[in-house]
Amino acid sequence: MTEASRYTPDEPIAAIATALAPSALAVVRVSGKGCIELVSKVFSRPKALLAAEPYTMLYGWIVDPKDGSRIDEVMLGIYKGPKSFTGEDMVEITCHGGSIPVLAIYNLLLANGFRPAERGEYSFRAFVNGKLDLTRAEAIREIIDSRTDSSRGRAAGRLAGSLYNEI
Repeated sequence: MTEASRYTPDEPIAAIATALAPSALAVVRVSGKGCIELVSKVFSRPKALLAAEPYTMLYGWIVDPKDGSRIDEVMLGIYKGPKSFTGEDMVEITCHGGSIPVLAIYNLLLANGFRPAERGEYSFRAFVNGKLDLTRAEAIREIIDSRTDSSRGRAAGRLAGSLYNEI
């Protein structure tokens, strides 16, 4: 399978957005068509999520729909396209950190209609949907991979539009 054929914009995707390490909080991010409805199936307050205004936070629990068992207490950030990072509907699930709760939520999402996001797919979707130009999309990876303040600073400048404006 080629890299381009794996990026299927209509599919809902999920990714762990923070490091799998002991921490107070972690983020699991989802995006794509129907993602809010899919998250509502594993959220303790589905009606509240489906009725939520964009750019709001909701408190609740991620629950296993098979038996109703609670996975973790969470906050959901709800974003609606086209005014989101990817230009699509998105939900950011803020949960407790550490690998066990994060992986439990991520695996539950995969078992309930999401597919794993490919590396860089959120930025790719933002590019395809006109939310980022190529110079800014590439700057995101450069910031993530930076090893010095100098390289981070140059990449942040490109993310802010310095190269795009010069071109």
